[in-house]
Amino acid sequence: MTDKQVMEYRNKISNKTYMDMAINKIAEMDNLSKDIAVNQEMTVQELNYIFGCNIKTLRKKKKLTQQKLAGKLGVNQLTVNDWENGHKFAQPLNLVSLASLLGVKVYELFK
Repeated sequence: MTDKQVMEYRNKISNKTYMDMAINKIAEMDNLSKDIAVNQEMTVQELNYIFGCNIKTLRKKKKLTQQKLAGKLGVNQLTVNDWENGHKFAQPLNLVSLASLLGVKVYELFK
């Protein structure tokens, strides 16, 4: 996926109301990495990619290693690595803590 495509996808989900609905839908799923469509134009895989890019960027701005972030969240470093590489989402309860540690609102992790 090119940077231009990522920006296009981010623009499609920039509406806060839509993001709140997407976050609620994500929280309802038992398996957060299922390949289902969030809408007709964005798949969970694409959303995973945006989520991962944002976490990595925000983590680096805070000068945190994956290991330090994982420790603060009570998860394994490999879990943070999976998030950053778009392999899976954080569990809903971790999303709130993750956003707080990175200094953003939950919906901002997905835009």
